[in-house]
Amino acid sequence: MNAFGIAAAQVPGPVTVSLKSNFGIPLGKINILYVDEARELVQRIVNDPHLQHELLRELEDKAKTASEGETQDSGNLGKE
Repeated sequence: MNAFGIAAAQVPGPVTVSLKSNFGIPLGKINILYVDEARELVQRIVNDPHLQHELLRELEDKAKTASEGETQDSGNLGKE
């Protein structure tokens, strides 16, 4: 549920929500379109070469940062 007490849809698509007052008096209806934001983003990246380039650049930067943060300690190898 969100801040308005509306349950999230199980699948993306249009939904009609009936609005009522705190006393149960009908106030009207509103149409809401649920979207899967993560899936929409993936589709944008798949279809846009510029976004693909940006993603690969970000991944490369993360890989460099991660490898720079690794510590290597071979001082105890072969010693008992």
